[in-house]
Amino acid sequence: MKEGEDIMAENTEPVQKPTEPAKAGDPGYGLGIAGFVVSFFVGVAGLIMSVIALNQSKRAGKKNGFALAGLIIGIVKTALEILAIAGLIIGITFFASYCSSNPNECKDSNSAPYNQDDRFFRDSSDTSPTY
Repeated sequence: MKEGEDIMAENTEPVQKPTEPAKAGDPGYGLGIAGFVVSFFVGVAGLIMSVIALNQSKRAGKKNGFALAGLIIGIVKTALEILAIAGLIIGITFFASYCSSNPNECKDSNSAPYNQDDRFFRDSSDTSPTY
């Protein structure tokens, strides 16, 4: 090293300043993934999350495949959940209607037979006292 040279000047390189600010990521991407995952478990919640994520991505000018997939899965899952609940309600209603019109058919088949007074039938040979 020569006399009078600056030590710092030897090790420094010119620093380039960025000309553009760093681009923000897709604002709906994380929510799109969350909506996709949640739509497998709770259709309505996944559907809502996916719609919000898809709208955020569209406003940012980006595509969001996870949000679109979550939207489709959420719609299908919600429709299946509605059909299952409707089937359950119809089944319970049918069973209740049937049992109210045929009370003898709906008694517990594993229990002893009952008469009109809901007392056990007794064998004629049974001589034990009744209580």
